[in-house]
Amino acid sequence: MVTQVDGIPFTHAGKGAQCIIKTQLALSHKKAEKARIILIEEPESHLSFSRLSELMGVIEKAASGRQIIASTHSSFVANKLGLENLILLSDNNCCSMQSLKKGTFEFFKKVAGYDTLRLILCKKSILVEDDSDELVVQRAYMDTHEGRLPIQDGIDVMTVGGVTFKRYLEIARALNKETAVVTDNDGNIEAVKKKYKEYEGISFIHISQVCGQLIFHLKYSSLVISTNFSLLTCPSCSFKKSFRTP
Repeated sequence: MVTQVDGIPFTHAGKGAQCIIKTQLALSHKKAEKARIILIEEPESHLSFSRLSELMGVIEKAASGRQIIASTHSSFVANKLGLENLILLSDNNCCSMQSLKKGTFEFFKKVAGYDTLRLILCKKSILVEDDSDELVVQRAYMDTHEGRLPIQDGIDVMTVGGVTFKRYLEIARALNKETAVVTDNDGNIEAVKKKYKEYEGISFIHISQVCGQLIFHLKYSSLVISTNFSLLTCPSCSFKKSFRTP
């Protein structure tokens, strides 16, 4: 007698299908049903995005009345299980995300595709609105750092979309993560200052305004980035902050 999955011998089935079946069987086992704590290692292994979503539903259901501890490198898993439950372990340090506002972790749980772990696990980050902004920042950095990309100096340039800047900044504040925001001020400097007022005075968070014309025409000469500090701004903007690099 051979166990089959959709007519295919179990041992010949895809690794993803095997992972889901094995996890379901393990969680439904009598010992698991009696257990108060369940450990799961990297549930995202071998799974496509849709199958991972299916598995997360199984895990969330199994969590009822029990504590589940999961290790993961997947933002989707972290978001779905709730960033407020995330504990970051690094060297001898341990920190949690429980200081996040309820609306923030609920947002990432509903829209779980955002790559939050990129920010959480990087050394430093620059947040930009869209792909064209990312290209400008990457190129400007390369032009002033002997052709090196920011990531080669431990700086992750992330396209997150303007509407999620503050949600990512909340994560950065919780982790004391050196983070810069490069944003278009649309000709209204005061509006940007008001939007990010709560982050004024935080030494590791920097808000840099760039005029839309600068981004559109890719005027790299107007972006000033040096080895000691990065200043991404338009000469006509009065609101300036620096972002230090190695």
